[in-house]
Amino acid sequence: MLNTNNLTQKSMEAISTAQSIAVSYQNMNIEQQHILLALLQAEDGLIPQLIKKMGADASQLTRLTEQSAAGIPKVTGSGRDPEKVYVSPDVDKAFTAAEEKAKHEGRVHLGRASVHRTS
Repeated sequence: MLNTNNLTQKSMEAISTAQSIAVSYQNMNIEQQHILLALLQAEDGLIPQLIKKMGADASQLTRLTEQSAAGIPKVTGSGRDPEKVYVSPDVDKAFTAAEEKAKHEGRVHLGRASVHRTS
């Protein structure tokens, strides 16, 4: 279970943005694609800076991630509450692994660079 008490302010902002992105795509869960899009949109953030330093095309990565997010099943209809967006099992697993790693390293808070894909 994602423990938001251990997240930095920037990480909380990324999760909040990912939630908004999930809602905009009419998805029920925050998936890894939503988090990546949130990180890519943070122009002053670490991820865009790393991509730029690597000489990679951030706009192409964004387009590909948007295409992937568009392929996530949508939830629509009168019973859908857009305010209820959950963390997917994959994202929860990644945050749990990052939390364990942070504990092992003696860190208290998780920053965006702490979260690694686990599958």
